[in-house]
Amino acid sequence: MFAEKPEDLQGFTTEHMDQLRQAGESGQSDIGYDEARRGYTVTPKAGGEASFIPMQPVTDFLGKRTAGTMNESQVNAARMRSVADILGARDPVAGLQMRRQLERDERDDQRFAWERSRNEREERTAAQKEADDQQMRGIDAEIGKAMEQRLVQKDGTQRPMTVDDYLYGSQMRAARLLAAGKSDEAGQAIKDYQAQSFAKIQLETAQRNEALGQTVAALNAGDFSKVRDFYNAYVPDGMRVTDVVPDQRTGSITIRRMTADGRPVPDTVIKDTGQLTAALSTFKDPMAVYNWSQNEFQNSLRENQDRRAENADKRAGSAASDARSERDRARKENEEKANAAVALFKERNPGASEAELNAVRNGVLAAVQEGGSKADYKPDQFGAGGTVVQTDKSGNITITKVGASGKPTAPLRITAPGAASAPSQQTPAGRAAAAAQNPPAQPPIPAAGQRRNDDGSITGRIGAAPKRPDNITAEDIAATAKKYGITEAEVRRRLNLP
Repeated sequence: MFAEKPEDLQGFTTEHMDQLRQAGESGQSDIGYDEARRGYTVTPKAGGEASFIPMQPVTDFLGKRTAGTMNESQVNAARMRSVADILGARDPVAGLQMRRQLERDERDDQRFAWERSRNEREERTAAQKEADDQQMRGIDAEIGKAMEQRLVQKDGTQRPMTVDDYLYGSQMRAARLLAAGKSDEAGQAIKDYQAQSFAKIQLETAQRNEALGQTVAALNAGDFSKVRDFYNAYVPDGMRVTDVVPDQRTGSITIRRMTADGRPVPDTVIKDTGQLTAALSTFKDPMAVYNWSQNEFQNSLRENQDRRAENADKRAGSAASDARSERDRARKENEEKANAAVALFKERNPGASEAELNAVRNGVLAAVQEGGSKADYKPDQFGAGGTVVQTDKSGNITITKVGASGKPTAPLRITAPGAASAPSQQTPAGRAAAAAQNPPAQPPIPAAGQRRNDDGSITGRIGAAPKRPDNITAEDIAATAKKYGITEAEVRRRLNLP
């Protein structure tokens, strides 16, 4: 028991087999096996959608099947439950005590796993919070450094902060927070900016209207630089006008701007001087200035997000391209290996059929057999593939059905007599064959005149030998021995025949 190891394989769980058995016994569904998808289909005879039961990772251990892969703790628990069953057969009280202790241990393990999961969640939350705090500290440090540089005058002294400086800080903070994905914090920074810009616009109404008259007069005189200075001084939209360029041929005017962090934005083209004068005249209304500045600031933030999304798409496209290249490389490598295996097998077996070559190409039939191992290919008489029978150096046999294309079905594995553990099968037919090949230990055989009770005990008086059944012939015994790979004497012993 303690020497036996769990065997991981692809198969069907006990629940799935019970489901198939119930469907078959009910007679209301047709059950089939899909070789391509490697699973059973259950189709209602009355019509309706068919269900599919696929193979999945399972573990066979100590006569029981478990879904998935068993970890070390589960393996140890299964061993101890088997010990408890053996102990309970001899001492029910001791067996019950051991089972209760195992149940307590399992509850402790579950509680420990839950606490560990909770601690891991708390650690992840704390780590994420620390990362967020560190990111915020980095943003604050960047803005603080930019503000210090902004306040330094030509003589090296630092001037007091103005409303424009606070606006600059709020604009920069909102942009940086959005870039970092901090939408809540960015929303608060935008609210601060809106309040500060509204206060600036209201307080500077008289000064702005006076400067507006001077700007319009300069514009009509052909001085476009005054438009730039007016916009930068009185329109808090997070932009800075760098140039106002008239087109002498068409009369149109191009206004070039950039964001607070130096990124250029698309040019604004105005039809002529008259249209520009009309646009500037609307800035006499404080709410017109406020609405324009807020709209332009939001456009600037959206442009930042669009640019980041475009960069993310480019990175994702590059990653997808790399993944496709890796898949293509792996596919090419597998094809080269398969072609090399087929060429080697064909060289050693000049008369190999196309089905045999397909079996080699799909990895069912080895191109080179290991020492002491051998493999035979038996083609189907109707040309639909064949059967590969492989025997390893320990005498274990693997039987694999192969389609005409070389695609294999679930293999049937038969362990050699005297092997340490019984083979695990992936199909019901395979398990039946394995059971016939390696039957469980036989209970004591009743002597003549005795009988075996339902509980396995033997009672009765030893008397005359039972009459030999007359419906079992020597040919039957020979056929049974050949079918299961055992001797005729072993068949006679198991059937209690002389």
